[in-house]
Formats: sequence, structure tokens, C-alpha cells
Amino acid sequence: MVNFGGHSKAVRASLNTGNAEQLYLVHYNDLKAFLFQAHDDLTLKRTEFSKQWQDALREASLDLQEALQEVWQRVFVATHEMAAARGAPPGTALQHYMDVAGSAAATELRTRLTVLHTAASTNFESLRKLVKKFDKHHPDAALSNTLLPILYASHVFSCQAMLEGSIQLLRTLIHQTVDDAEDEPHFLPLSRMDSEAGHDIQVESRMHELDWLRRLVSTIPASKIGRLVAHRGFHHIQDRNDKRPLENSLAAYELAWTSGIHLCECDVALTKDEKLVLAHDEDFQRLALDSKSEYSSRRVQDLTFKELISLPLKSGLRCPLLIDVLRSAHAISETSKLIIEIKPGNCEAASALARLLWRHPELCSCVEMVMSFDAYTMHRLRAEFTAYQVAESIHVPTHRSTMSFQSTVTYDHFGTMTPPYAFTPRCSSPNASPPQLPPRPPSHSHHHSLSFGNLDYAAVGLSLSHTNLSHLTLPDAHPDENGAFSEPSNPQQPPRRLRTIPKLMLLTVASEPKKPCELCVGVENLSPIAGWLQSDHGSLDGVYLQFQKEMKTTAGASALHDLSQRYAVGVWGYSGKDPDDWETFHWLVEQGNVSYVNSDLPGNFRKEIVKARSSIR
Repeated sequence: MVNFGGHSKAVRASLNTGNAEQLYLVHYNDLKAFLFQAHDDLTLKRTEFSKQWQDALREASLDLQEALQEVWQRVFVATHEMAAARGAPPGTALQHYMDVAGSAAATELRTRLTVLHTAASTNFESLRKLVKKFDKHHPDAALSNTLLPILYASHVFSCQAMLEGSIQLLRTLIHQTVDDAEDEPHFLPLSRMDSEAGHDIQVESRMHELDWLRRLVSTIPASKIGRLVAHRGFHHIQDRNDKRPLENSLAAYELAWTSGIHLCECDVALTKDEKLVLAHDEDFQRLALDSKSEYSSRRVQDLTFKELISLPLKSGLRCPLLIDVLRSAHAISETSKLIIEIKPGNCEAASALARLLWRHPELCSCVEMVMSFDAYTMHRLRAEFTAYQVAESIHVPTHRSTMSFQSTVTYDHFGTMTPPYAFTPRCSSPNASPPQLPPRPPSHSHHHSLSFGNLDYAAVGLSLSHTNLSHLTLPDAHPDENGAFSEPSNPQQPPRRLRTIPKLMLLTVASEPKKPCELCVGVENLSPIAGWLQSDHGSLDGVYLQFQKEMKTTAGASALHDLSQRYAVGVWGYSGKDPDDWETFHWLVEQGNVSYVNSDLPGNFRKEIVKARSSIR
């Protein structure tokens, strides 16, 4: 179960926030509710459901067609004076647009295409899943043979490959893939900026806080320190910067790791130009030095990284790139690791994270876990990691790898791959994973290494429309006279390998969900978890539960312990509301066998550790 209904609501909220033009999204939950309504006449119900379903498909197709016409109108209006643009195929037209309009306009265009792709893939999955549910609920009146051919022949399905190729081609042309950003000389001088002292840090007060943290770590047994998770790093929970760094800042993580903390949690967001940055809220109004500035109230996803640089936080510094934090972890210690949370409905950030870890395999071991309240996003991420592992297991490059292969790989006008790459599964649906992949048993090791035995290549082979191009970049590619792209060979470059993949876990709540995709479960009945973690292609590795007072009872601890025998288990709580102290941590770890316990590391975490008196008040 991947809670697609909640995911679709999260996508709707994300797409329709800040967009003047609201894109049509299939009303999945309404159609699903109708599907399960009791009806005396099954034939009539089948007819009515089919009509509503086809109306939704028609609306989605028309909306997508109009939006795409507007995009291509923009491209050809901008290039109408270029003789070479007349009658140009799509790939060539996009290059001419880049030449005429510049990288900023190309970035805007790519952002628009990304939004359209999200809408198209969500609508496709909604309609496909509705047919699947109808057939499962009414096997004697199955609709797959009637409705799925219509769906697979529609714009909603066929345009996805074109959108993916166009997005990737624009990434290539503007040389700004999320993975390449950290290698660009423009950004290198900023990579250590957040480690520098702030303008008005009170050194003595900070020194006492750091001394307290180090003494705290020294009192925690080695067998338990690896289960304590510093929530957003070693930060001040009241957003102050006088004693501790700000949340999700590079300094907050470096101070924690260098003091002996092993695990730190962070939140990530994807900027408009596809840079993964650390951010908890959808904007920086709470943490901005000037909360009334132009950019502070704008969503992170609507800002470029350059615009974020011009938005200093209360520390006087900028929000860090995720890769900067991972590189610090890699440099500090083998035990320094990140736990990364992805916000609901943000599949693009999940895909960007997968690309980053493939591009920088040396940083894979620095990510302990990835988690989200959005089950669909997590199952899709599992499928995406699997796609990389499948490609590597049969020695076929999926990114910039230059492993030898017999035939020349070319890219059509949309940047779409031709064979032999066509086998790579597209991950718009977790169910699109190769059917021959072996199931993944739950494991409690820090990381997993996937290996595939005798793989049925025919079973893996998919059409071009099932090819995931989101992780392919060709920075040195040039179009031929037909607009096709090819990758030059570089035998000097060693192949990249995704050495390990982090645990993938599902966040849950214990009270009434505040967001549609959140799943609620109480420690008194943990049975729903198994269904949430499982999908057609495999299982997630565990669950991160919200703290409940019942967990501190013998029965609650026993339930956690039983769950930990099957899955990795974590516990999170609300700052200032739920207990955050040594006694609670020790109980959850010792009695419940919990692997991860979030903490803001408050000053009273362990009462016997008395802070040195500070002369600064």
C-alpha cells in the first residue's frame, strides 16, 4: 500500500500553490469513493464509473495539450526570426530557444515542463490505479481490457516520454543538473561558507554549549550513541544564534559530528534550478535575517540558488547545499551520517537525491536513511534506486559512465534514448520495476548492497516511454543535423557505482493527520505498518513512529521490540511537547530496541550533566 490518494492531494497542493494557472488533476479520491459505493446494478455502476473515468481522462488530456501548445508557442515565437528554426525538430528548437532566450528563460521553461510532467504522471497513475481497483473489487465486470488501451493511447501517457526528454535536454543545454552544481567553479568558493564564524556569535557562550555536548556524548555508551539522532543538527530550538547554530545549517551538523554524535536529521528542498538545499519550512521567513525581504516569503522551490544566496539567514550565512553537508560528514568520520527527510508530494527532490548519490558514490555511506510521510514517494524512490542497481548489475551506463558497449547510443529530438539503454525502468510508478527482481528481506545493517543474479533481460526491457531519463546528462553532447544527440566516449573516466543505498523508511503520525498523505498508527495496534511498507516491487526498510506516552509502558515497549524484529524502527516527537530526555531515550532503546530516537538535545537532556557557568547572560 502506497497511499496514493494522500500523495495525489499533496501533489495538488504543491502544484496549485503559487501557480496562476492551476493544472487539472484527476479527482482520484472522489472516483475511488464512488468505486466502493454499494450499488444494486453492477452493470449500471460499471457504465457510470467508465463514463466518469473517461471524462477525467479527456479533461486531463485537453489540459495537457493546451499547456504543451503554450510551451511550444513560447519556443517558436522566441526563435521566429531564425531561419534555422523554421521546421526545426523539437530538440533543435529547444537549442535555438536556449541560444536566443538565454539560460534564465531556459530554466523557466524547464521548470514549466517539470510541472507538466508531474501533473501528467500523477494523472496517469490515478487513472491506472482506479481501473486496477475497480477490477479487483468487481472481477466479474473488469475494465482493464476496455479502459487501459484508451489510457495508453492518450496524450497523458504518450507525452510523458517527450516531457522527460525535453527536460533532460534542457538540463544538458544549460549545464545545470542538480549533481553538477557542486562542481561548477561559481559555487566552489561557497562550499565552506557556513563553517565560518558568524558576525555576532558570542564565543564564550558557544564554547560552554559545545563543552556540554561533548561531556554528554562521553556519558552515553558506545552501543547507544549510534541511536541518538540530532534533530536538524546541534541547533537552538528557538531559532537563536547566540549559543548554538541555526537549524539545518552546516555548522549545526559539523559541531554535532565533531563532538561525537553519529546521526543528524535534516530536511531537504529542491530549488527552482534543481539544487538540493537544507530547509524545513516551505520558505525562509522564520529564519531569514530580514523576514520582510522579497525572497523570504517565497517558496524555496520558486527560488534559484543564486536568489537564496542573496537571502542571508539570522546567522548572516546562507542555507547550505545538501552536498556540502554530505562532504563534511565524509571528511569528519566514517560514523558521521545524515538522515534525510523528503517533504510529501516532492518526487522531484527524491529523484534529485538519487541522481546526486549516483554521481557521488563516495557520499552514499554518509546517508544513513531517507524518509518521508509520503509512502508513494518512498516506494517510487525504492524503484529508482533499483533502476540504478539493475543498470550497474548488467554493466550498462545510466548517467555519464563510459563503460564500453557495442552500439552507439543516440538521443532523438527529445533527448530520448535509443537501445541499448531502453531497458532502464521508468520510476513514475513503483509498480514499473522489473518483475524478475528478487524481494528484499528486511535488514538492520547500516546500508544495503543489492546484487542481482540471473536477470531476465527480456523482462527488464521496456519501451522508450518507460525509460527514465531524469538521471541522464550529456554536458558535452552536440546535436547532429537531425537534432539527435550522442555522447562522446571518454575511456579515461572510470565508471561510477552506487556502492550502497540508504535505508528507506516511512514516517507516521499518532494523532489525526494534518496532511492527506500522512498515515496514522498507534503503538497499541501496529499491524497496518506491514501493508504500508510493502508494494509490488518490494518493501521499505522500516517505520519512523511519532512518540506516544504508551511507548513508555511495558506493553508499548514490547510492541516496539516485536516490530523491531521485522523492520528498522525510529521514534520522533514534537519539540516542547513530547519528552526529550535521557530516561525516555534509554527506555526506547533498551526496552523497545528502537534504532533511531530524535532529539533536539535540550540542556536538561541529562540532568546530572551540569553546564559550566557562563559569564554571558
